[in-house]
Amino acid sequence: MPAVGLATILLQEPPGLCIGKVRLADGQETLGVLGEPLLCEGMREITEYGRWRAYLAARRRTGSRARRRLTRGAALDSGGIQV
Repeated sequence: MPAVGLATILLQEPPGLCIGKVRLADGQETLGVLGEPLLCEGMREITEYGRWRAYLAARRRTGSRARRRLTRGAALDSGGIQV
């Protein structure tokens, strides 16, 4: 990704999120969005979905009550995606 593209993404991130290394299930490391621990505390773990788009698809399939429960914000840390 060109530096301008990365800068654009970083400028749009809310406070408490940053770009950093994450370890994938297969042991590879890649860049991802990291959340400060306080931002992630008490949030629902959604690593079971395996990727962000799968989580979004599952969220669309749930009822509105479940959707409200799942849409409290998202962060990714080295343990997985949390909402």
